Amino acid sequence: MSDVPLLEIVDLTIDVAAEGRWRRAVDGVSVTVARQEIRGLVGESGSGKTLTALAVMGLLSKTSTRVVGGQIRFNGVDLLSQSPRELRRFQGAQLAMVFQEPMSSLNPAFTVGDQISEVLRHHEGMSKGAARTRAAALLNDVGIPEPTRQLDRYPHEFSGGMRQRVMIAIALACKPQLLIADEPTTALDVTVQAQILDLIRGLSAEYGMAVLFISHDLGAVAELCSEVTVLYAGEVVESGTAPLLFSTPKHPYTGGLLASVHSLDDTSRLGWIEGRPPQPGHFPVGCRFHPRCVFASAKCVDSRPELRALDGRQVRCLRAEEIELEGRP
Repeated sequence: MSDVPLLEIVDLTIDVAAEGRWRRAVDGVSVTVARQEIRGLVGESGSGKTLTALAVMGLLSKTSTRVVGGQIRFNGVDLLSQSPRELRRFQGAQLAMVFQEPMSSLNPAFTVGDQISEVLRHHEGMSKGAARTRAAALLNDVGIPEPTRQLDRYPHEFSGGMRQRVMIAIALACKPQLLIADEPTTALDVTVQAQILDLIRGLSAEYGMAVLFISHDLGAVAELCSEVTVLYAGEVVESGTAPLLFSTPKHPYTGGLLASVHSLDDTSRLGWIEGRPPQPGHFPVGCRFHPRCVFASAKCVDSRPELRALDGRQVRCLRAEEIELEGRP
């Protein structure tokens, strides 16, 4: 079993209900997460990152989304073939997720101690007292001071950064093999963002846990992740090691994202990508990025590129060998 990747997403295809019909939102996405690996999943809003994560967790809405193809294998088990009851064996215990807005994920009517304890009592069969003791230890693990006293506080009594730490504590309660972190630093100030990234890195090493880190923040991804998959308009456009993608990007979209990352010692003008990403069901013919791409040619408009191996990574670009993109050190 150790030779089997922890998570294999293979040709995942998801439709969403919009404008009275089903529209393609995730189109043949494949992502692999090895054991104890931290992989970044990058892209603008609407690229399919969160839908992919929710599909892994079995949390897609039954009324507004549908999986129409592909496989999601966790430890060799296809999660998409599992019944809701069978999925509950994985959710929270072996697979856990941290959402981008903890205030909408935590229940305001219950103390944080009760919410952490609920996971432990359900999955581990702990007594109320044992669960409370373990909950305090988890709050301590995620850096919340005076953890025993904090157990009886409600979510609204915590700052945004502390609420995110509580969410991480809940996710880690059963020592999952895979943590999915969906934009966990959104709306946090830069100092707290750095603390959360350090926390995730440290806990991954301590727990021997793999992480799928979802973000549009390439600075955070560069700091945390060893492997990176870039999504655009519902499909993978580039995938490889973080040092390779950041130093020598091959897809113009990856290059555009990197150009929009600025550092304090960089005096060059901040870059950006013209236009907006297409909405599900309105993907352009040919390369989906060509309306926004400064390198687009006639063949990019007419022909849809396939994902292919190039220079140690996977890239979906017809002109990848012809163009030169600036990376980041």
